[in-house]
Amino acid sequence: SIEGLKGLFADSASLKSTCTWLTADLIDECRQSCGGHGYSAYAGFGKGYADHVVQCTWEGDNNILAQNSGRITIQKVMAFEKSGKVFGSSGYAFLKDAKREGAILSSESDLKDLQTLNLALKSIIYRVALKCIGALQENGKNWDVIANEKLSLSKLYAAEYILDKWIARISETRDAGVRKQLENLARLFAI
Repeated sequence: SIEGLKGLFADSASLKSTCTWLTADLIDECRQSCGGHGYSAYAGFGKGYADHVVQCTWEGDNNILAQNSGRITIQKVMAFEKSGKVFGSSGYAFLKDAKREGAILSSESDLKDLQTLNLALKSIIYRVALKCIGALQENGKNWDVIANEKLSLSKLYAAEYILDKWIARISETRDAGVRKQLENLARLFAI
């Protein structure tokens, strides 16, 4: 159950930090798109930003959560490289596909296929983690050397997790018109 808790922590830490950062950025982008009027109290973006941005440190600072999540991802890849098996959280089961099929986006049709886009994200996570493992070996297992990479891995893992769940929900959608729009939004998110 310890491995299950690690997986749950990696998922929630990655999702919390990434989603709250993205939301804060979105609120600020909306404010900026209104020009000088974005600062007006009538626009509401200033208050919305002030009310939301605290989420980036509430219940765990995003930087620390993302660093820990990235570290867990690297540790999972290390264990997978050593044994060829994925232990604990099923959220890392993708490592088998990422290693075996390493997606390369080489055509326009690849950019339209959600499964290919998702595999590309998985492959990127795997490759970045492998580079981190190499950097750790070169620097006496100094995790501080790869701080930026751990942050990136956390964001990539959150994006892959969201896209993976999104694809699963799209496949359950019965209305073809709604499904088409959800697929378009998922592509926009993935790219």
